Amino acid sequence: MEKVKAGLRGLSAGEKVTLADAVHEALNANPHFPDPEPVLGVLLAARNELYDANVAALDRGRLACARKRSAIAAMDRVLARLAAYVNSKAQGDEVRLTTAGFPLFKRPTPVNDLQQPATLAFRPTQFPNKIRMTWPRVPGALVYQVEMAVGGDLESGNWERVLLTSKPQAIVDRTTAQQLNAFRVCAVGTQLQGPYSDVRMPTAA
Repeated sequence: MEKVKAGLRGLSAGEKVTLADAVHEALNANPHFPDPEPVLGVLLAARNELYDANVAALDRGRLACARKRSAIAAMDRVLARLAAYVNSKAQGDEVRLTTAGFPLFKRPTPVNDLQQPATLAFRPTQFPNKIRMTWPRVPGALVYQVEMAVGGDLESGNWERVLLTSKPQAIVDRTTAQQLNAFRVCAVGTQLQGPYSDVRMPTAA
């Protein structure tokens, strides 16, 4: 069901004033939302107090900054209550929701495929036989599966998983039995596994 959100996270005081103006204009005499709770007069009063407090706090005075923090908290409460009222009244009707002045919740887009990890890169570590392997992030990946060719035999397909990691990097063994190891990586999502990266081998020490 479609919903609006107050959308307050990360907004500055000035941006919240702008949002309050947009919501006030959108809800004023809006037939879809005839009885706002709280009433628009409360929204306007909170908006004006936040605007004045924001201006007063520009000189960074202690009392003025405390007033600004109080005004921000009051503005947040009013906008959150109005967003809840809008959602309750609209009952998921997107057409009505878009007239309220609030942003709509963005539905998460399901990931239907995962990209192949791009070129693997290797960097030395403080340990002679250990090397850091990195690759760009893959959108939608929960973890990355790192595999190593056992015995360096790339043709036989004799690969083993050496680790799972949520980060696009791993510390792996450079060599096994005096042979350089070969590696590949794939992204793993909630319900699917993506294609493997190209096979890469670190350079000799």
